[in-house]
Amino acid sequence: MREIYINSDNIITLGPLADAVTGLPVTTATVSAVIKSAGVAVGSPITLTHIADGRYRGNIEDTVGLVTATQYVLEITTTNSGTVSFKKIPFVAIYDVE
Repeated sequence: MREIYINSDNIITLGPLADAVTGLPVTTATVSAVIKSAGVAVGSPITLTHIADGRYRGNIEDTVGLVTATQYVLEITTTNSGTVSFKKIPFVAIYDVE
């Protein structure tokens, strides 16, 4: 299972996204994400912005109230030219220790 660090900014990167017909990079999509625990949103929605070649990036802020060893789901919705894609990515929250 993927891990996310509590009290740290966590970068989300999605892509590269490509048009299913042309194969060209999708650079104008609207991409948003939300963290959920047991189906309930945690924190504010996250906007991912296009950075290059169909890749999108957003930030889970350090202030999101994540609880150690709790399982969450990151739900990502992408909309482009009326086509919607939806992904669920499970993760667990931990503290970054060295």
